[in-house]
Amino acid sequence: MRDSFKWGFLAWLALRILTMLGAAWSSATWTQGETVLPPSYRPAPLPSIADSVVGPWLRADAHWYLKIAEQGYEDPGAFAFMPAFPLAIRSLSWTGISSPLAAFLIANIATLFGLVFLHALFSSWTDRRSARVSVMAVALFPTSFFLVAPYAESLFLLSGSAALLLAERRRWAASGIAAFVASLSRPFGVLLILPLIGIALKKSSRDETRFLPAAGSLGGWITWMVFVWRVQGDFLGSLRIQQVWQRSPKFFPWTVRAGFEEAARWWGTDVGPYFLTDLAVTLLLIALVPITFMVLRKKPAGRLVGAGAAAYTAAVLIAALSYPFSPRPLLSIPRFGLAAFPSASVAGSLPRAIAIVLGAACAAALVVLSAAFVAARPIF
Repeated sequence: MRDSFKWGFLAWLALRILTMLGAAWSSATWTQGETVLPPSYRPAPLPSIADSVVGPWLRADAHWYLKIAEQGYEDPGAFAFMPAFPLAIRSLSWTGISSPLAAFLIANIATLFGLVFLHALFSSWTDRRSARVSVMAVALFPTSFFLVAPYAESLFLLSGSAALLLAERRRWAASGIAAFVASLSRPFGVLLILPLIGIALKKSSRDETRFLPAAGSLGGWITWMVFVWRVQGDFLGSLRIQQVWQRSPKFFPWTVRAGFEEAARWWGTDVGPYFLTDLAVTLLLIALVPITFMVLRKKPAGRLVGAGAAAYTAAVLIAALSYPFSPRPLLSIPRFGLAAFPSASVAGSLPRAIAIVLGAACAAALVVLSAAFVAARPIF
């Protein structure tokens, strides 16, 4: 694990440096927008030093996680947010640390160890050189600033990568616990059942405990559904909550077509880059589905794990596209795409020259999008 700690830390450090540059640039030169707070909530003030570090990242959904941590699920719209991250914030807040600072610390520590586990996972799926490139690809992805901000993406990266890594090492019970946490971190956690089953089938064994990770993934989602059902009295409340956020069911190919149409419609306007960012990430995820399988099946990961990882990325994409926000059909895909981190394992197969050029381009985009996020632009 020493190599994984080294490269996980270096990837995290690169992410922190680039996002700090984006935040500093934004604060110094960008016109700062207004962050819309959840109803009946205002974050606790931070000391000046902490505010300069944490304050720029308290945007959009970060406040919802803070409100849930402090007030629970009082607002109907809060049920769109899974409980693991707010519970972690609340737990750390009991030490006397303010909720905003606790959320920021948890997000960044979770991201650090998530990248460490991810490197170890990719090393077992491919090789050490490929793992280094792949973990850097996750850190330098243009929307990885969501792993720095107080969002649940960081906890999902940690628990999801831990679940897959522990399964690879046949630590089935521990993997099941991590998968359970992942399913309570982000809705995509339940979909980890796909690569977890692929790993279990690959490990040819009569030990039926190899399916504990898949059971943990499914169990987390069932726990959340039952909780929402008991509170709201609606068994499908955890699914219908998207309607509160003006999202409605739609056949996912139509959502992609609408994304092309809206990107063309807003081309050349001030908001055009946001629609193009949504579309670019969507097309990347679509391409990654077959590429993930084709690359991993020839690596130590093998055919079953490659199929599971590819199916997982496809399922994440389909789930995200099936509940669009009509005025901006691909809204949140740049954020939700981070959940497809297993497919980043293919980045290490790129030729060195191409990897360097793409890495530089992604790093520049990460700085720009971090600045836009800090300036409260609509980067979701």
